[in-house]
Amino acid sequence: LGSAVKLAAAMDPGLVVFATLGNTLGNAIPVVGMKLLHFSPHDSHARLCEVLFIPVPICATVALFLTIALERRSFDIAWAALSPVDDADGKSASMGLTRFSTMGISSLPA
Repeated sequence: LGSAVKLAAAMDPGLVVFATLGNTLGNAIPVVGMKLLHFSPHDSHARLCEVLFIPVPICATVALFLTIALERRSFDIAWAALSPVDDADGKSASMGLTRFSTMGISSLPA
């Protein structure tokens, strides 16, 4: 986690919160999977491998969804409503977030 938080902090200090939240949720998925599949210490190694594989398709599906949603600019309206830009360099006064120019998104509607 340390490297991810440092990278997020270097990009924008406001992203540290999101990096920490992502780490927490990412660590919770295998625990929830183990509970839902009733995994116990007495299960076989093959069963452990099945249970540990669960986060892989979930993370891949979420990453694909977010990639498509960002390319289609699906979050533009929500972004504009949640973080109005107050100054010339694109910084939000509410959360300290900057608007990134990734995947061709250089500005959002006001």
